[in-house]
Amino acid sequence: MKINGKQTDVQTPVPLAELFRQLKIDATHIAVELNGRIVPKTEFESRSLNAEDEIEVIHFVGGG
Repeated sequence: MKINGKQTDVQTPVPLAELFRQLKIDATHIAVELNGRIVPKTEFESRSLNAEDEIEVIHFVGGG
């Protein structure tokens, strides 16, 4: 599986939310693109990932 362009070994299939827990990613302020499509936060628990998936995780940061 590729996460932010980097090949990463992950036990699959795995729900997206579980992947975030394993990688210690706080899903509160992120956007996720899975294979070129945005994943709504309402699908983080139910969306299952496979070894060939490509994920981009974008963190939002406050500031001015």
